[in-house]
Amino acid sequence: MNRTSDKIRVLYVIPTLDFGGAERQLIRLCIHLNKDAFDTQIVLLYGRTELLDTAYADVQPLKVTKLVHRRKYSICRLFDLRRILKEWKPDIVHTFLPAGNFWGTLAARLFGDAKIVASSRGIHRRRTGRHDFMDYLSFNFLCERVVVNSEAVRNNCIDILKVAADKTVIINNSVSSEQDSIRQDKDKRESDSGGSDRPVITTVARLDKLKDVGCLIEAAGILHRQGVRATFLIAGKGPGEEALKRQAAETGMADEIRFLGHVGDVEGLLSKTDIFVLPTLSEGCSNAILEAMAKGLPIVSTSIAANRELLESGRSGLLVPPGNAHLLAEAVRRFIDDPVFARSCGMNARHKAAEYDVHTVIRQYECFYEGLLQEGRCES
Repeated sequence: MNRTSDKIRVLYVIPTLDFGGAERQLIRLCIHLNKDAFDTQIVLLYGRTELLDTAYADVQPLKVTKLVHRRKYSICRLFDLRRILKEWKPDIVHTFLPAGNFWGTLAARLFGDAKIVASSRGIHRRRTGRHDFMDYLSFNFLCERVVVNSEAVRNNCIDILKVAADKTVIINNSVSSEQDSIRQDKDKRESDSGGSDRPVITTVARLDKLKDVGCLIEAAGILHRQGVRATFLIAGKGPGEEALKRQAAETGMADEIRFLGHVGDVEGLLSKTDIFVLPTLSEGCSNAILEAMAKGLPIVSTSIAANRELLESGRSGLLVPPGNAHLLAEAVRRFIDDPVFARSCGMNARHKAAEYDVHTVIRQYECFYEGLLQEGRCES
């Protein structure tokens, strides 16, 4: 192999670098890996880079290769990847999200001699779904390790996709140290939000069925009818956006519920927030919750398995059954009515978030990559 340095080369394959949790984690990984020991390149199957171009526009440029956009199942994509594998000769190919997992692991298996790692970052429902089946093939037949971001995701891969337990490696999502600063003082937050003394309740989520933002809008209506006056900020976009806006209009709270679209400066948004709410139905390891934890916010979310790994209900947040707007509203009101309890939960959440500090998580990746290559040398 003709190499100009002894650095470990890691080739990442992912569909896009648009807004999303996996995309944010990958960018953070490439930024923080030890540059003296690792050389990284990202291959985008579909070429879009909105997240990279906005939220990370000021970071040191990353090596990104955009493939020619082809139909989703075009076999030509394999030959695009073959060319990159032959030219760059990576030591490790690490793939993200179902399309990235399938095309990346297949190309690496057919055309390279790199170690092959795939990622699972969410909950699979069945093996027969299109994305689930792509991951089933990648995890069981094409890669050597599956990196999962929580115990809940690991158990799901074992139960649903029948992945061997010893093939999985848990490396949690990271939260950037730049987001670990404590919340601004109340006076500063009020000034930034126009001087209102109403509590600011925020969610950051893709607007689709799984995030169930409609449950938060319903809870907002319940609180409004109880006489609670608050401002609700909804950050994110997705296929359910128009339906959610209609639902919000029907509550008669057009001035209280604000749709912000994509927000690049999530840290700034959370600095103006009093309570963070995520009524999600499914998570692997929620980036949004981690970022709220790092800011010391009181958090209300759902009692699904992945969230219970992050938050202890009654101590570092409040967890309620999914889909129950009345209990969601009750939990939000508890924080509003008891600011001392809310602040205690926020501080406990912030302390827990330190376990997910980006430098700790990146070191886990570095040790994993180094160990993976050492396995190969020992076997040879």
